[in-house]
Amino acid sequence: MTKSNDRDAKIKKILYNEVSLVVGAVALISSCIFWVQNPQNEMELQLVKLQSQVENNQSVVHELDKLKNNDFVEIHKALEQIQTREIDIMKALARLEAIHEH
Repeated sequence: MTKSNDRDAKIKKILYNEVSLVVGAVALISSCIFWVQNPQNEMELQLVKLQSQVENNQSVVHELDKLKNNDFVEIHKALEQIQTREIDIMKALARLEAIHEH
């Protein structure tokens, strides 16, 4: 039985070594994959953050444009009112001059 036990022990040792080699190879390959992909994942996260910031900035710019356009409309209306008042004042002055000359 010693030969049989020795043979069984050798087979178990060989199988254990092969399984250990396969597990080690899988661990090495997966760690290499994670090592390569980790910077890529970080870059993707940063890219998503930057895209979010760009979208936020675009919405802020859009709102600022709307405010600017509204302000321009209000300024334009105020200028038209001022011009109308100036014309009315000039007409009134012309009437006063006409009255004063007679």
